[in-house]
Amino acid sequence: MHLPTSLYHKTASNALILTAGFAAEAILQIVFVVLASRELGPTEFGFFAYILSIFGFLLVIANWGIPGIVVREIAQRPEDEGRLFASMFRVRATLSVVVLLGVFICAFAEPDHIRRIAIWLVFAYLLFLPFDLSPIFDARKLSRWDVPGKLGGRIASLLLLLVLWRVKGRISVVDVAACFSFLMLVNVVIGWQIGKRQGLQLKPFGTPDSTRSLFMVSTYLMWGNMMTTIFQYSQTILVKWFSTELETGFFALSTRLITPILLVKSVFARLFLPIFSEVGHDHAAMTRRLEIVLPGLALIFVPVAAIGIPAAEVLTVPIFGPEYVGAILPTKIIL
Repeated sequence: MHLPTSLYHKTASNALILTAGFAAEAILQIVFVVLASRELGPTEFGFFAYILSIFGFLLVIANWGIPGIVVREIAQRPEDEGRLFASMFRVRATLSVVVLLGVFICAFAEPDHIRRIAIWLVFAYLLFLPFDLSPIFDARKLSRWDVPGKLGGRIASLLLLLVLWRVKGRISVVDVAACFSFLMLVNVVIGWQIGKRQGLQLKPFGTPDSTRSLFMVSTYLMWGNMMTTIFQYSQTILVKWFSTELETGFFALSTRLITPILLVKSVFARLFLPIFSEVGHDHAAMTRRLEIVLPGLALIFVPVAAIGIPAAEVLTVPIFGPEYVGAILPTKIIL
């Protein structure tokens, strides 16, 4: 029982490059979290994580599940790539603008003007979301070409944070929020340069496919994504509502430390979605591929938890400082 040879080699190549990119991205992300958490302190870092949690829910709405559906459709109908991309762009652009306007208005309820600006800057990320080419790279089995944009964005945002730290002598929550959205801007710019060289059909304002049909079908995937997001982000919101800002900071650090592990999951999801989509109407082939993939994934995360739990006890305070000692137990539990 094995994958077709050509498919195996293409998947292995994507997996190798994506894994290397993930490792570099995870390191950059951890450095960013270390710098931001130490400079902001538990209270302000907790507020930033709280806004990111709300952002996670609204990001699901802005995406509406349509990237996953577009990957499936392009894998099955590659000749319609341009029309499908135009439909995806139209849906995500419309929803992103609606969400952004809603957040802009609601943010006035925040009495602290510094925090209000930070909220606006975090959600400025949505301005660049419709231009994200990750689904097109995935559908073409060219996921490896998304790595330069991801790494470029991480490096640029970290460098910007370091420059702000150097110039101002300190880092505020506004600085961290600005770096968060700047990451996506750089990612999109690099991605489009690569996409043009790879011959992707990038006509966001071209003739769309059946936008209404894609929107309706994507609704089911959107709800599935929303349930996953609730599991992933709702705890931070609940801690913020029903506990103190200090406790929110502890829990926020714990969840940020788990994020690199979740990146591994997203790498596998991106690799296997087009592979499964190709045989979506062949029950036997789908079963064979699932029998290969799922046990392998299950075996990966057991040693991660086994190593991570004792590591949290030993490394949290030396890396993040004694004020984050309260984050040790939540990190162990999450792992």
